[in-house]
Amino acid sequence: MSAAHLIYHIPDEPPSFDADDSYVPASLEREGFIHATRDRDELLNVAARFYGDRTRCTVWLIDRDRVDVPIRDEPGADRPEIFFPHVFGPLPRASIIAHATIARDYTGAWRWMIPPRYAK
Repeated sequence: MSAAHLIYHIPDEPPSFDADDSYVPASLEREGFIHATRDRDELLNVAARFYGDRTRCTVWLIDRDRVDVPIRDEPGADRPEIFFPHVFGPLPRASIIAHATIARDYTGAWRWMIPPRYAK
């Protein structure tokens, strides 16, 4: 699979799955879509901007081809020069192909700590 088919998402803690085994985060209820990034480095920037209350986050790697709801690459609300994938519906568990961990280092910067572990 090419990197172009991957998107990255920091799930709610703990993640909530519905009866159909699909992930339904608070943002889907609140904003109508699930936030994601197309790029590993941009994910670290997102963590720095929106996850200041955490010291560690799980990251899901999602195969776009396994998502059965629309995904639209849209400009960021406060960063229109960067396009972010927005998932417009529940995310099937089967689309989550790997998970990894990011954490703050001794300087407070976010870093990839545990490389992706792919689902079998």
